[in-house]
Amino acid sequence: MGPFIVQAVFLLLPPVLFAATLYMVYARVVRSVQGERLSMITPRWTTRILVIGDWLCLDIQAGGAGLTPKAHLAHIGDAIIIAGLGLQVMIFAAFLVCCVIFHIRFRAHLKQTKDSSHLPWQSCLGMLYATSVLIQVRNVFRMVEYAMGSDGYLFRNEWPTYTFDGASMLVVMICYLVWYPKQFQAGRDGSIGLVDSPARVAT
Repeated sequence: MGPFIVQAVFLLLPPVLFAATLYMVYARVVRSVQGERLSMITPRWTTRILVIGDWLCLDIQAGGAGLTPKAHLAHIGDAIIIAGLGLQVMIFAAFLVCCVIFHIRFRAHLKQTKDSSHLPWQSCLGMLYATSVLIQVRNVFRMVEYAMGSDGYLFRNEWPTYTFDGASMLVVMICYLVWYPKQFQAGRDGSIGLVDSPARVAT
């Protein structure tokens, strides 16, 4: 039972950290192209609000996962996990709206000013869209899985987990590794510098 619980928790929680990484990437893109005034929320507050929301989702899901091994509390644990996943879905939807609005506004700004950016901001936003959709699909899958219960088809068969969770999260990591433009490194003063790798961005 112990290894199974550890496996289940480690499969359930890591995508929350993937999501937090995407929020920080969005803030870095906005700061790098100096488009703060075109974002619905300033990059600093975007990161703070969304990451705090993500950590709240992490705590809720972790608390629910801790109850599932106990037979008399399993249904309560499942309900808590579903609530955490539902909150994560809503936060992600708000994040996507924020990305799309900034995309539209910044593109209109460049067209109006007849200016151009040497940074690949559109390709980076495209990467954020693709990875966000994959994480959103995974979250919906998990919600349906826990809603169906431990006797449901999704719990009793492994292929849906490999397909909608494992494979989709692997693609998220590959997209981030391949398409993350290392040019997006904004200092506190708004200046832009180069970094060697995505790992250095995280530091």
